[in-house]
Amino acid sequence: MKFKNLPVFLPKTEFPVLPKNSERSRLDSHLTAIADFSGFYQWQKTRKTNEHLKEFTILDGPPYANGNVHVGHAINKLLKDFVLKSRVQLGYNVDFKAGWDCHGLPIELKVLKQETNNKEQNALFLRANCRQIAENSIQSQMTSFLRWGCSADFSDPYITMSPNYVSKQLEIFALLYDRGLIYRKMGPVYCTAVFFGFRLINFDIDKLQWQNKSAIAPTSKKSTQLFLMVWTTTPW
Repeated sequence: MKFKNLPVFLPKTEFPVLPKNSERSRLDSHLTAIADFSGFYQWQKTRKTNEHLKEFTILDGPPYANGNVHVGHAINKLLKDFVLKSRVQLGYNVDFKAGWDCHGLPIELKVLKQETNNKEQNALFLRANCRQIAENSIQSQMTSFLRWGCSADFSDPYITMSPNYVSKQLEIFALLYDRGLIYRKMGPVYCTAVFFGFRLINFDIDKLQWQNKSAIAPTSKKSTQLFLMVWTTTPW
């Protein structure tokens, strides 16, 4: 049996399936501009039928404003964007305000790493540099989110270092204090064994619950306020 070389007629397209690296950035920007992803959110908020639609709110756990985006940001934002667009398709009026967390240790560590003589810098210098990093990171991350096609209220995001946001926090704190919900008490402070001096937040701590037939009791002399903790497996 003889085989013949026959031509295969494949479909042709002008769409660049494998664009050159030099063209990727330009095509990406062009697609973002013509698609108007950011306009989709405003469109669904200003529809004439909005007064008859059910409300659906997405609460955004804000990312840290301490650098450029990574794959974790992509997973977080794209999943929320799937929820937003699917709810719009189902006939909801979706409210999704973007936000950024500008406080915390990650930003401070980034500033201290950049400054070789950080021990001589005062708190005001540290805060000013932290604010600058946060502002630059917000703009960088927002640009990436828009290029990914994410829809949200990016025109008026909540930023935790803004004076308005901080003042609202103080008002709520004062309200909690007036109601007796703010108090002081003794508690353990957990620190990492790798980087001495850095305390761990509760989210980073895994607590193991176990039962043991033992007891810890304080003992002291009557004339002193110094107590000695005694541990025993035979409390009886």
